[in-house]
Amino acid sequence: PFSGERYFFPFRPVEVSPIGVGSFFSEWGLRVIKSELLWVWAPAALCVLLVLGFRRARRGARGR
Repeated sequence: PFSGERYFFPFRPVEVSPIGVGSFFSEWGLRVIKSELLWVWAPAALCVLLVLGFRRARRGARGR
């Protein structure tokens, strides 16, 4: 990188992660983890479950 500066959008649904291991294991880091669970991992898990459900439904419909 040409600069150590961090750039952000005005709207940030995912909390900005603190830099450094010591800072990450703080209340701020916990807020980041909760934010990532809500905005990244929960929707991703929902998509995976939907795809698996559709595949199972299609497979069951073909077998009848």
